[in-house]
Amino acid sequence: MRLSYSKIKTCLECPYKFKLAYIEKVPQKPKPYFKLANIIHYVLHKYHFYERKASLDDLLLCYERAWGLKKGIFYEEGKKILTSYYQNMRDQIPYTSEKRFTVRVEDNILAGKFDRIDKTKDGFKIIDYKLSKIILTPREVKESLQLSLYALAFFYLTGIVPLKVGFYFLRYGKMLFTKKTEKDLERTKNLIDDVAQKIIREEFYRKEGRSCSWCDYKESCLLEENEPTRKIIKEKPRQLLLPL
Repeated sequence: MRLSYSKIKTCLECPYKFKLAYIEKVPQKPKPYFKLANIIHYVLHKYHFYERKASLDDLLLCYERAWGLKKGIFYEEGKKILTSYYQNMRDQIPYTSEKRFTVRVEDNILAGKFDRIDKTKDGFKIIDYKLSKIILTPREVKESLQLSLYALAFFYLTGIVPLKVGFYFLRYGKMLFTKKTEKDLERTKNLIDDVAQKIIREEFYRKEGRSCSWCDYKESCLLEENEPTRKIIKEKPRQLLLPL
Protein backbone atom coordinates (compact mmCIF):
# COMPACT_ATOMS: atom_id res chain seq x y z
CA MET A 1 0.00 0.00 0.00
CA ARG A 2 1.26 3.47 -0.90
CA LEU A 3 1.25 5.82 2.09
CA SER A 4 2.54 9.26 2.97
CA TYR A 5 2.77 11.37 6.09
CA SER A 6 -0.50 13.11 5.21
CA LYS A 7 -2.34 9.84 4.70
CA ILE A 8 -1.00 8.26 7.88
CA LYS A 9 -1.70 11.40 9.91
CA THR A 10 -5.25 11.59 8.58
CA CYS A 11 -5.97 7.92 9.28
CA LEU A 12 -4.68 8.18 12.84
CA GLU A 13 -6.58 11.39 13.40
CA CYS A 14 -9.88 10.03 12.04
CA PRO A 15 -10.25 6.93 9.82
CA TYR A 16 -13.58 8.23 8.49
CA LYS A 17 -11.88 11.42 7.33
CA PHE A 18 -9.28 9.27 5.57
CA LYS A 19 -12.05 7.42 3.73
CA LEU A 20 -13.69 10.65 2.55
CA ALA A 21 -10.41 12.29 1.53
CA TYR A 22 -8.46 9.44 -0.07
CA ILE A 23 -10.99 6.77 -1.06
CA GLU A 24 -14.14 8.66 -1.92
CA LYS A 25 -12.00 11.69 -2.87
CA VAL A 26 -14.48 14.26 -1.55
CA PRO A 27 -13.01 17.72 -2.33
CA GLN A 28 -11.70 19.73 0.58
CA LYS A 29 -12.33 23.42 1.06
CA PRO A 30 -9.77 25.66 -0.69
CA LYS A 31 -7.11 27.04 1.64
CA PRO A 32 -5.49 30.25 0.31
CA TYR A 33 -2.42 29.93 2.54
CA PHE A 34 -1.53 26.65 0.79
CA LYS A 35 -0.56 28.74 -2.22
CA LEU A 36 1.84 30.79 -0.10
CA ALA A 37 3.41 27.61 1.28
CA ASN A 38 3.84 26.14 -2.22
CA ILE A 39 5.35 29.35 -3.55
CA ILE A 40 7.81 29.65 -0.67
CA HIS A 41 8.96 26.05 -1.16
CA TYR A 42 9.39 26.65 -4.88
CA VAL A 43 11.31 29.91 -4.41
CA LEU A 44 13.67 28.48 -1.78
CA HIS A 45 14.44 25.53 -4.04
CA LYS A 46 15.27 27.89 -6.92
CA TYR A 47 17.32 30.10 -4.62
CA HIS A 48 19.42 27.22 -3.29
CA PHE A 49 19.97 25.90 -6.81
CA TYR A 50 22.31 28.88 -7.34
CA GLU A 51 24.05 28.38 -3.97
CA ARG A 52 25.78 31.60 -2.84
CA LYS A 53 25.44 33.34 -6.20
CA ALA A 54 21.88 34.52 -5.57
CA SER A 55 21.24 37.77 -3.69
CA LEU A 56 18.24 38.86 -1.65
CA ASP A 57 17.03 40.83 -4.68
CA ASP A 58 17.23 37.65 -6.78
CA LEU A 59 15.27 35.76 -4.14
CA LEU A 60 12.51 38.37 -3.95
CA LEU A 61 12.34 38.72 -7.74
CA CYS A 62 11.82 34.98 -8.04
CA TYR A 63 9.10 35.25 -5.40
CA GLU A 64 7.35 38.08 -7.24
CA ARG A 65 7.40 36.17 -10.52
CA ALA A 66 6.02 33.06 -8.82
CA TRP A 67 2.91 35.01 -7.80
CA GLY A 68 2.34 36.38 -11.29
CA LEU A 69 0.31 39.51 -11.97
CA LYS A 70 -2.30 38.82 -9.31
CA LYS A 71 -0.77 39.04 -5.85
CA GLY A 72 -2.62 37.14 -3.13
CA ILE A 73 -3.49 38.40 0.33
CA PHE A 74 -0.43 36.68 1.78
CA TYR A 75 2.05 38.26 -0.65
CA GLU A 76 3.57 40.80 1.76
CA GLU A 77 3.73 38.24 4.54
CA GLY A 78 5.66 35.84 2.31
CA LYS A 79 8.06 38.61 1.34
CA LYS A 80 8.93 39.23 5.01
CA ILE A 81 9.37 35.51 5.63
CA LEU A 82 11.81 35.13 2.73
CA THR A 83 13.78 38.22 3.75
CA SER A 84 14.18 36.78 7.25
CA TYR A 85 15.18 33.41 5.82
CA TYR A 86 17.86 35.00 3.65
CA GLN A 87 19.33 36.88 6.61
CA ASN A 88 19.39 33.76 8.81
CA MET A 89 20.39 31.08 6.32
CA ARG A 90 22.38 32.70 3.51
CA ASP A 91 25.65 31.12 4.68
CA GLN A 92 24.19 27.63 4.98
CA ILE A 93 24.03 25.69 1.73
CA PRO A 94 21.83 22.57 1.69
CA TYR A 95 23.11 19.25 0.42
CA THR A 96 19.83 18.94 -1.48
CA SER A 97 16.35 20.47 -1.37
CA GLU A 98 12.81 19.54 -2.42
CA LYS A 99 13.94 15.93 -2.86
CA ARG A 100 11.10 13.48 -3.45
CA PHE A 101 11.41 9.93 -2.18
CA THR A 102 9.63 6.61 -2.63
CA VAL A 103 10.81 3.73 -0.47
CA ARG A 104 9.50 0.25 0.24
CA VAL A 105 8.91 -0.41 3.93
CA GLU A 106 8.16 -4.11 4.23
CA ASP A 107 4.86 -4.59 2.35
CA ASN A 108 4.13 -0.88 1.95
CA ILE A 109 5.41 2.11 0.01
CA LEU A 110 6.26 5.34 1.83
CA ALA A 111 6.33 8.44 -0.38
CA GLY A 112 7.06 12.06 0.40
CA LYS A 113 9.49 14.92 0.00
CA PHE A 114 12.44 16.25 2.01
CA ASP A 115 12.27 20.03 2.09
CA ARG A 116 15.97 20.25 2.84
CA ILE A 117 18.91 18.02 3.74
CA ASP A 118 22.15 19.50 5.11
CA LYS A 119 25.43 17.61 5.22
CA THR A 120 27.89 18.20 8.04
CA LYS A 121 31.14 16.51 9.03
CA ASP A 122 29.17 14.50 11.61
CA GLY A 123 26.27 13.41 9.41
CA PHE A 124 23.07 14.52 7.69
CA LYS A 125 20.38 16.85 9.01
CA ILE A 126 16.85 16.71 7.62
CA ILE A 127 14.89 19.96 7.85
CA ASP A 128 11.20 20.47 7.17
CA TYR A 129 9.92 24.01 6.61
CA LYS A 130 6.95 25.00 8.77
CA LEU A 131 4.76 28.00 7.97
CA SER A 132 2.63 27.48 11.06
CA LYS A 133 2.05 30.35 13.47
CA ILE A 134 2.67 27.94 16.34
CA ILE A 135 6.16 26.81 17.35
CA LEU A 136 6.14 23.24 18.62
CA THR A 137 7.65 22.42 21.98
CA PRO A 138 10.90 20.41 22.14
CA ARG A 139 8.87 17.40 23.29
CA GLU A 140 6.44 17.72 20.37
CA VAL A 141 9.39 17.88 17.99
CA LYS A 142 10.94 14.82 19.63
CA GLU A 143 7.72 12.82 19.27
CA SER A 144 6.75 14.13 15.83
CA LEU A 145 5.36 11.44 13.53
CA GLN A 146 6.41 13.43 10.47
CA LEU A 147 10.06 13.58 11.51
CA SER A 148 10.03 9.88 12.39
CA LEU A 149 8.75 9.02 8.91
CA TYR A 150 11.38 11.21 7.27
CA ALA A 151 14.16 9.63 9.32
CA LEU A 152 12.89 6.17 8.35
CA ALA A 153 12.73 7.09 4.66
CA PHE A 154 16.27 8.47 4.78
CA PHE A 155 17.47 5.27 6.45
CA TYR A 156 15.89 3.11 3.75
CA LEU A 157 17.42 5.29 1.04
CA THR A 158 20.94 5.47 2.42
CA GLY A 159 21.33 2.87 5.17
CA ILE A 160 22.22 5.75 7.51
CA VAL A 161 20.27 7.06 10.49
CA PRO A 162 20.28 10.86 10.07
CA LEU A 163 22.22 12.86 12.63
CA LYS A 164 19.22 15.09 13.33
CA VAL A 165 15.71 15.76 12.03
CA GLY A 166 13.86 18.96 12.72
CA PHE A 167 11.67 21.86 11.73
CA TYR A 168 12.55 25.36 10.55
CA PHE A 169 9.74 27.69 11.61
CA LEU A 170 9.74 30.17 8.76
CA ARG A 171 7.79 32.93 10.47
CA TYR A 172 10.23 33.06 13.39
CA GLY A 173 13.56 31.99 11.90
CA LYS A 174 13.86 29.27 14.52
CA MET A 175 15.02 25.65 14.15
CA LEU A 176 14.34 22.79 16.53
CA PHE A 177 15.95 19.38 16.10
CA THR A 178 15.70 15.93 17.59
CA LYS A 179 17.52 12.63 17.14
CA LYS A 180 16.09 9.27 16.10
CA THR A 181 17.46 5.87 17.03
CA GLU A 182 17.10 2.57 15.21
CA LYS A 183 14.56 1.60 17.87
CA ASP A 184 12.53 4.72 16.96
CA LEU A 185 12.65 3.70 13.31
CA GLU A 186 11.46 0.20 14.14
CA ARG A 187 8.45 1.62 15.99
CA THR A 188 7.70 3.86 13.03
CA LYS A 189 7.89 0.91 10.65
CA ASN A 190 5.38 -0.99 12.79
CA LEU A 191 3.08 2.02 12.88
CA ILE A 192 3.04 2.18 9.08
CA ASP A 193 2.02 -1.47 8.93
CA ASP A 194 -0.69 -0.96 11.56
CA VAL A 195 -2.21 1.90 9.57
CA ALA A 196 -2.03 -0.08 6.33
CA GLN A 197 -3.81 -3.03 7.92
CA LYS A 198 -6.54 -0.76 9.29
CA ILE A 199 -7.13 0.59 5.78
CA ILE A 200 -7.17 -2.90 4.26
CA ARG A 201 -9.76 -3.99 6.81
CA GLU A 202 -11.78 -0.85 6.00
CA GLU A 203 -11.97 0.25 9.63
CA PHE A 204 -13.23 3.69 8.76
CA TYR A 205 -14.98 4.70 11.97
CA ARG A 206 -15.37 8.29 13.03
CA LYS A 207 -13.12 9.46 15.85
CA GLU A 208 -13.92 12.65 17.70
CA GLY A 209 -11.11 14.98 18.65
CA ARG A 210 -10.15 18.63 18.76
CA SER A 211 -9.69 18.75 14.97
CA CYS A 212 -13.43 18.07 14.45
CA SER A 213 -14.26 21.76 14.86
CA TRP A 214 -12.27 22.76 11.75
CA CYS A 215 -12.59 19.53 9.74
CA ASP A 216 -13.61 19.96 6.09
CA TYR A 217 -15.90 16.97 6.42
CA LYS A 218 -17.79 18.04 9.52
CA GLU A 219 -21.08 18.26 7.62
CA SER A 220 -20.70 14.69 6.37
CA CYS A 221 -20.31 13.49 9.95
CA LEU A 222 -23.39 15.41 11.07
CA LEU A 223 -25.45 13.82 8.30
CA GLU A 224 -24.47 10.34 9.46
CA GLU A 225 -24.39 10.86 13.21
CA ASN A 226 -27.46 8.64 13.71
CA GLU A 227 -26.14 5.79 11.57
CA PRO A 228 -26.15 2.76 13.91
CA THR A 229 -23.50 0.77 12.08
CA ARG A 230 -20.77 3.37 12.30
CA LYS A 231 -18.57 3.30 15.35
CA ILE A 232 -17.73 6.62 16.99
CA ILE A 233 -14.77 6.96 19.34
CA LYS A 234 -14.27 9.99 21.55
CA GLU A 235 -10.79 10.86 22.67
CA LYS A 236 -9.15 13.55 24.72
CA PRO A 237 -7.62 16.43 22.73
CA ARG A 238 -3.95 15.83 22.03
CA GLN A 239 -1.13 16.60 19.66
CA LEU A 240 -0.87 13.95 16.97
CA LEU A 241 2.45 12.35 17.81
CA LEU A 242 4.23 9.10 17.26
CA PRO A 243 3.35 6.71 20.10
CA LEU A 244 6.31 5.91 22.33
